Amino acid sequence: MPISIKAQKINPVKRLVKALQNYTKPSSKCFVVGGFVRDRLLRIKPNDVDLEVFGVSQNVLDKIIIETFPQANIVQSKKFGTWTVKSKLSDINISLPRTETKTGKGYFGFGIKLDPALSIKQAASRRDFTINALYLNPLTDEIIDPCKGLKDIQTSTLRAVNLVTFSDDPLRLYRAIQLVARFSLRVEPKTLELLKKMAKNPEIRTLSTKRVESVLRKMYTKNSNPKLGLELAQKLNLSLPNIS
Repeated sequence: MPISIKAQKINPVKRLVKALQNYTKPSSKCFVVGGFVRDRLLRIKPNDVDLEVFGVSQNVLDKIIIETFPQANIVQSKKFGTWTVKSKLSDINISLPRTETKTGKGYFGFGIKLDPALSIKQAASRRDFTINALYLNPLTDEIIDPCKGLKDIQTSTLRAVNLVTFSDDPLRLYRAIQLVARFSLRVEPKTLELLKKMAKNPEIRTLSTKRVESVLRKMYTKNSNPKLGLELAQKLNLSLPNIS
């Protein structure tokens, strides 16, 4: 399913892709991933751009980003293998493929291993929902769909990518509520059962109120139907914080 990426904000992405081609071997790839791809398919104006870069070491990618955006404010996290290129219009979020292993409680209780050699399917397995696990080649418009997210977008279905590891991140419970409201989604039965178990898990109390509010704020500020999110929260027997 080709989509147009001729929006002005994607031009810096193409600059980065071309810089990668000049610096690295042909096996390196750069994809637009996540919410940007989902929103364009839903004909919603996207906000920030998320990129995932394969086949490049962290040091080399850091050099390429700095040289491609010399005037930008760049925020880097070496532990997570991420960069945010900040601009007045929107941010570009860049990351290396990685695996995550649950090592403790809460949002930060993960062991991170950066691995540029991961396949797209392996990298996608750590994402939350199938509709957020779509990869777009910014030069060809080709969409790679390792988790069958296109079908779930077409049927307005919210489905966890990995039922085994999904609950490792308790914040995903609130992301589910927010996404259901924003996009009028039906929660797939196995995912719904998993959300019910997560709502009963004391680990959700380890999340900071600020982080939860940041996720839920989209339910009230985006073009959405908050009632659907509130109904899901009620179904999960989950109290939501007041958003000021």
